[in-house]
Amino acid sequence: MKRFRLFFCLLCIPLLCFVNTHCLRADNGSDNSGVAFKVGLEVLRDQDFSPLRGKKVGLIVNHSALTREGSHAADMLAKQGIAVKLFAPEHGIRGTKDEIINSNEIDSATGLTIISLYTAKKKGPSQEDLRGLDALVFDIQEIGVRYYTYATTMVYGMKAAAEAGIPFFVLDRPNMAAPLGVYGPILEKEFHGGFTSYFPIPISHGMTMGELAQFYNAEFGIGAKLNVIRMQGYDRSKFYDELGFPWRNPSPNIRSMEAVIGYHCLGMLEDMTWSVGRGTSEPFVTYGLHLPNKTMQDGIKNAQTLDATRLPGLQFTFSMFSPGSSKLQGKTCMGFSLNVRNRRAINPMRTMLTVMREVSKFFPDSSRNKEIDRTARSVGSRQLLSMMKAGKSIEEIEKAFKKEASDFAEKTRKYYIYTNDPAKQAPVQSSTDIWSGNDYAVLPPYERLQSAVKTVVDAAIQDGAFPSASVGILHNGKVVMRESFGRFTYDKNSLKTPMDAAYDMASLTKVMATTMCIMKLYDEGKLGLEDSVTKYIPEFGANGKSHIRIKNLLLHNSGLAAFRPYDLRVKGAEEAMKALWGEKLVYKTGDSTVYSDLGFITLGEIIYRISGKPLDVFYADNIARPLGLQSSTFNPDSALRLRTAPTENDTTWKQDFKRPLVHDPRAALLHGVAGHAGLFSTVDDILRVMQIITAPEANLIGGKPFFKPETIKLFTTRANDKYTRALGWDTKAVEKCSCGDFFSPLSFGHTGFTGTSIWFDPVRKLCVVLLSNRVFPTSENNKIRAVRPQVHNAVVQALESR
Repeated sequence: MKRFRLFFCLLCIPLLCFVNTHCLRADNGSDNSGVAFKVGLEVLRDQDFSPLRGKKVGLIVNHSALTREGSHAADMLAKQGIAVKLFAPEHGIRGTKDEIINSNEIDSATGLTIISLYTAKKKGPSQEDLRGLDALVFDIQEIGVRYYTYATTMVYGMKAAAEAGIPFFVLDRPNMAAPLGVYGPILEKEFHGGFTSYFPIPISHGMTMGELAQFYNAEFGIGAKLNVIRMQGYDRSKFYDELGFPWRNPSPNIRSMEAVIGYHCLGMLEDMTWSVGRGTSEPFVTYGLHLPNKTMQDGIKNAQTLDATRLPGLQFTFSMFSPGSSKLQGKTCMGFSLNVRNRRAINPMRTMLTVMREVSKFFPDSSRNKEIDRTARSVGSRQLLSMMKAGKSIEEIEKAFKKEASDFAEKTRKYYIYTNDPAKQAPVQSSTDIWSGNDYAVLPPYERLQSAVKTVVDAAIQDGAFPSASVGILHNGKVVMRESFGRFTYDKNSLKTPMDAAYDMASLTKVMATTMCIMKLYDEGKLGLEDSVTKYIPEFGANGKSHIRIKNLLLHNSGLAAFRPYDLRVKGAEEAMKALWGEKLVYKTGDSTVYSDLGFITLGEIIYRISGKPLDVFYADNIARPLGLQSSTFNPDSALRLRTAPTENDTTWKQDFKRPLVHDPRAALLHGVAGHAGLFSTVDDILRVMQIITAPEANLIGGKPFFKPETIKLFTTRANDKYTRALGWDTKAVEKCSCGDFFSPLSFGHTGFTGTSIWFDPVRKLCVVLLSNRVFPTSENNKIRAVRPQVHNAVVQALESR
């Protein structure tokens, strides 16, 4: 899980709970158009923290309390001598915990006491906790849905501050999904006061936390001395990732805007016996149920049935996965991936009702109504569930709850801080079907980009370049596209490519695994680029190779041959490694570059000699697990194999042991684990690694860089003007490069024999990941060579066209 340093946003102009409606209307009608966007914490900093000067302050914060640059509220206020105590909500101060936190701690960064507000018996500050404080400050990024617990934590804080007679400050932040509007039933009385269902509001309230605090304070008589530090330049018609503010996971399992949308529309599925993807790389994007008596074809049919409902703006594709933790841990689950095609077309209420009805059909008749009833607290309405169990139509149920959502939206508009323009206020979702049959009818840059890529990749599949592909794109450090295409084979009845399809990375192993491990060892001072290879592998020095340095292996200028067909010449891994140590050079070290698998096999062995761990174990412990990569591994297990795209069938294997799954025969000879090939991964895991490498804010794990920035720059920069090679990576060639015609000369990337590639352009801050199984059924198919540049050209042209 990502972990970020903590920090706070405070708003100064006091808004007391007893201010009348007319004053609220006059004070809150600020139009922020044309003003640079700043969160409340940044506005407070611009005010030199004047509203809090001279006060001893308690902070209710987590990892999301950050400025644009990554400064945390706790650090900033502690440095000013203002903050004296920290209060941690669910998931803790660093946003990494998924369990009850019963004990208090000391913050290592500030030395301040951390009081847990997520214990078995306590969810808010006690009066003893507030003793000696002059103010209580709240700064947490919320997503705007009722059953997200941070808003309840805010209520408990407001009540405690009111009882203590001290001011309560909210450092305001965006409602991440404000454009989804106000929707859902008002919470029925039975559920009032729960941690995930406190006050009677709809599922989506449409307000920022500052606005919600004003509403709660006035409408429910909390009586807090409320002060909201307003954002500057906030546009509520935009989703969070459209505001130009760095992405930070608001909680451990909300890792993208798709997950925010999934939590809004389908979060209640977690109350059923369903996995919502916790323990996978795509929580609240991937959903599934353990169905031991069902076949994969049954699962595919169920996903296709759901997709056939044609819910506006969404596509549902089959997904099979095994959660590594949480509900249904270790069990093979079948279900669907939620693919957002046009977020502004989504009708959340219709999506919730339709999916609940469809997934309830997975259960036997005897337990179906019981499973529906499990969602009662999240849905908040027994009436709605009764209508669903009675077989009422989706349209009837929508209509029954439309007016109360509309009335709530109208009632709360007087508490809106950021605009009085009705055109920009949060809309109320209606039951009108806004499905147009064309997800790309409106083409802002990223939707235009998705359409352009889809055109190229669909044409490539039709042309037989590959049967299956997954594409992921980063722009300015955020994911702007992730989509799967085709089927695993050319058979029309084969598995439609799931969003979490795994692919044999082939030579992407060199950069995604081996180079990453070498960078870690380099950062830790355990190897130097000028170190002789024989320092770690003495036997490598045979036949005049003792002068070769580690950097020569990374730059492919060691003098070693490109490869040797050891799988046909020797028996077993041990004999292969002995043959490698005895190799003679085929050219003078440093005189040229010859792309060499042998050099990277050697690097894999160096990692083992230094760490005492085989490459696959070191990679899992030091790269995959710390970065939360769920599907990146050597020698995939049976669950991952089920969603792995097939490659070429090797009919020439002559060894006396069963061939591993990996396509490369030399990696197979080394039992599937080699420095040059053998890694399996998904587009989401590759995007995660590329964010670490290319986006400074993503490189912070627990407040510290995962890789030193200078190390990243060193390894991804061309070594000299004579050749294109960087350390492990390649850079753009002058002519006929797989990254196309428009990527800048500073671009770096790599390709893989099976049909995989990664390219990043630092000028455009643009990364394109293309994964395919072009070697199925034969590696003689080289049409991928034309497709790669076409995809990259289409991406740039779509982004930069006017």
